[in-house]
Order: sequence, then C-alpha cells, then structure tokens
Amino acid sequence: MPDIQLLPELSVQLGVTIDELFSMTDRTRMDRIDNMLEDVRYLPAHEFENIEQYLKDKITLPDTKAEATLLLARLYNKRAREYRELATPIAREALLLNPNEKEAHKANLEAAECPMPDWNVANRWQLIAFYQEFVRQHPDSRSNYLWLMDLLLEDGRTAEARDALEAMGRLERTYHYDLYDGLIAKEEGNLPRALDCWKSMTDKEPESWMAWFCRADSLAKLARYDEATACYEKALEMQPKPRFCDMPEAMAQISEIQGNYARAIDMRERCVTICQEEWNITEGEAVDLHRREIQRLRERMVREQ
Repeated sequence: MPDIQLLPELSVQLGVTIDELFSMTDRTRMDRIDNMLEDVRYLPAHEFENIEQYLKDKITLPDTKAEATLLLARLYNKRAREYRELATPIAREALLLNPNEKEAHKANLEAAECPMPDWNVANRWQLIAFYQEFVRQHPDSRSNYLWLMDLLLEDGRTAEARDALEAMGRLERTYHYDLYDGLIAKEEGNLPRALDCWKSMTDKEPESWMAWFCRADSLAKLARYDEATACYEKALEMQPKPRFCDMPEAMAQISEIQGNYARAIDMRERCVTICQEEWNITEGEAVDLHRREIQRLRERMVREQ
C-alpha cells in the first residue's frame, strides 16, 4: 500500500478517486499500469516504486504471476529508456565541451543504444544461445524463428539463419519466408537476390499490408528511400483502421533525412490525426511525441532558412 500522503497525487496520476484506488481490482490496476507504461513519458520516482512493489507482490501469486512478471520487465525497460533519454543531451554536451574525449563519444553512443565497434562487446552470442535453446524447446512456434533469425543476421551468422529459415518454412510459408530469404541474401552480399525476394513477397501477397510494410523497411535500410516511401504509402493505404503510426513515422524520418522538413511535419501530423481519429487518443506520450517532433522540425526549418 502506498504512503498515505501520496494517495491524492497517485489518484490524479491514475485518474481515479482515492476510494476507487482502494477498491481497484487487480485487473483494473494491471490495465492502468499497462497504459501508464505507454502513455507517461517519465514516471515519477514514487510512482515507479509503488508500481514496482505492487508487481513484485503479484509475482508471488499464481493467478497474476505471468502478467505481473511481464509488466515488471516492461517497467524496468521503460526506466532504462527514460535514463537513456536523459543521458543523451548531457552526453552530447560533454562531447561538445571536449571533442577529443573518447569516453564522451562512448557515452553518447551508449545513450542512443548504438552498438560499439568492438566485436566482443557488440555481438549477441549470449542472447542467440538463449533463443536457440528456446526454439528447441518450442519448435512449433513460427514467430520464435523470426526472433532468432533477427539476432543471427545482426551478427552475420547467415548459415545458421538459413537453417532457422528452412525449419520455419517447414511449419508454414508466408511472406516472412521471402522476407528473411532476402535478408539473408543481403547479409551474404547478394543484393539482386535480396531485392527479388522482397518483390516476390508482395507479388505473392499483394493484399497484405504487412508484406508491403516489411518490403518498405528492407528498402529503407538500404537507403533506397523513394522506393521505401512508395511501399510505406501502399501499406498505410491498405491497413484496416484503426491503423498504426509506423508508416507515417517512418516516412517522416525519411523526409527529414532528405531535407524535406515540410513533408516530415505533414507525416507527423498524420500520426497525430491517426491517434485522435482512429484510436481516440488525444493526450499522452502516443501523441505528445509527434507534437514535440513537429515543434522541433518547425524550429529546424527556421534555423536553416
């Protein structure tokens, strides 16, 4: 139970009365925690501690253990992201104050979760080993192979990724097979084959917005921005409502990379519109993020005129 002095503020944070706070069911509290993890940019320290203790208590109970365990992991991940966001401007300021300081560069890259150049630091051998064993324990789950292949490809382990692809293909062949066939070919240096695989993906499933989205992502990672944008637009057009903001957000980033700030603002505004009109979300981090980006882009346009 939280400190009695914190109850008024906690009730405001959760949008309930103090009486409702005491009578709140586990289901309601879990749902509210889930929403807060998505909608609140920075959790106050006392809020974090209250949620942490509540979830630790629920982990001890069989009926709530699985959900509470996942929420606790998400809570810690959110806290880590918050601290990295706080570290970013400070690390950059440290770098500006001492441009030749290696540790300042490292702090800046670490805040942005960028990989280090040292292979022994950057490679994911332990996480790969975990997923290899996880796949062995759950061989009939197609999605498990996707997580494993992502990690293997990050480390250039294409032969093992190919084995995982064939194992997944024996379960079911969807657009994912062509997607990862292309990703493996790309990592092996065979770009023409990769492009053919991704085209085949949308040729086989032309009505799948996810196939177009994955093709767009793959092209964007090759800096083939105009082709990627066309595929993102196609995916956004095809996705049933309520739609996700991934496509317009990606196009906003591409537009800014290309120096087209007006289009980047337009894409961010599309994200806000989708949140408001298709999800009925008018406040919280889901829309605040895009509003901050719109303001930043407007300021950048003024600076660079």
